[in-house]
Amino acid sequence: MSIQNGSSCSPFILVDFDETITTLETTPLLGQFGLDYQKSNNKNSNSSLSWHYFVDSYMNDYNQIKTTLPSSIDITNRLKKLRHAEEASLTRIHAHHVFQGLTRELIFNQAKHLGPKLLKPNVLETLKSIKNKKDNLRIISINWSKDWIRGILNSCLMDHEDELLSLDQIYCNDLIYDKEGIATGEIQSKILTSFDKKLIIDQEIKKEHINNKKKIIYIGDSLGDLLPLVKADIGIVMGNNQSLLNSIENDFHRTIINKTLPSITNIPSIYQVDNWDQIKKSQILFT
Repeated sequence: MSIQNGSSCSPFILVDFDETITTLETTPLLGQFGLDYQKSNNKNSNSSLSWHYFVDSYMNDYNQIKTTLPSSIDITNRLKKLRHAEEASLTRIHAHHVFQGLTRELIFNQAKHLGPKLLKPNVLETLKSIKNKKDNLRIISINWSKDWIRGILNSCLMDHEDELLSLDQIYCNDLIYDKEGIATGEIQSKILTSFDKKLIIDQEIKKEHINNKKKIIYIGDSLGDLLPLVKADIGIVMGNNQSLLNSIENDFHRTIINKTLPSITNIPSIYQVDNWDQIKKSQILFT
């Protein structure tokens, strides 16, 4: 595959987390960890709850909203409307005190324990090769915990290696902690939809273009990444999510450049790849 960044300076790279960096959606694992903690410490009267309850309730809300949307509504407003399902999910999590009592260290250590089985092949090697990661790399996610993301990312690093990213380089929702560092059970919501991710992309594009005209690269895998993928200078679709690919082509009339096709360097481009090895070999993140 030939993907090359035509800019002379290093690009600014934003990467989705769940199912882009990881092999599966990790929020259910985080949620179940919270429920198990409540049960083991007798802090939750709803001891029979499993994470399936929250998934089923979310899907009911999601499908109910979808059925009420008029067929004429455009994709951007459709995604905005689905925010209500995300907000209802957080309210449900708050009400059941799923994360109450947890600490950053407990979450980080659990994520670090699970991380080696969750990271996609070659993802760490690729991200570690990015020049000046502190200035040029960010994670942008709908996940609920920065420490969860940080733990998974650090799970396969050697003892002598520095952390891949600081908390400031992770843009996502996060648990709220009291003065003693104990989670209250509430989540500070910042990124709930693709539209929220696009707003961050808008801010970064404005900042980077004013400062040094860096190209913005966004990597994502699902409809939650749709708007930032089409907004970035270079969008990279990880995997073969047909709903995402169809929406890029049909709603935004953008051509997706398959890994076997030549690159386009003079206009904003969207690529589709199957794995991180293809991105690494292309050198697009390193130029």
